Amino acid sequence: MSKRPPSLRRAATVSEELRPFSFDRPLHAAIARLTGGLSPAALMQAHADWMQHLLFSPDKQAALVEKAVRKWIRYVDYCVRACADPRCAACIEPLPHDKRFAGEAWGQQPFNAISQEFLLTQQW
Repeated sequence: MSKRPPSLRRAATVSEELRPFSFDRPLHAAIARLTGGLSPAALMQAHADWMQHLLFSPDKQAALVEKAVRKWIRYVDYCVRACADPRCAACIEPLPHDKRFAGEAWGQQPFNAISQEFLLTQQW
């Protein structure tokens, strides 16, 4: 039960009734749909925690750079081969359940290079 005098309780009720439309609820609902129900603050904290751990792990940084360079060399080699022979073998194949690149157009320039770059980056 509220400890306010009845006159103040009534005033609060009237002011709530006269209050214009609130944007909080639709905004929070839109954010929930966009983030799949996850809190944006929690996502930012998790990302900041991951970045902080990576910042203080030079061995992991070096391993990621080395892996990125290997992927880049593999990609450039594929692009050179694909320019010479459009039917050359891909440098990376999508996983069997991944049907995003099943279309015929993904095997032709420039889409084959785009798909290969995406798959290499995804694997990295």
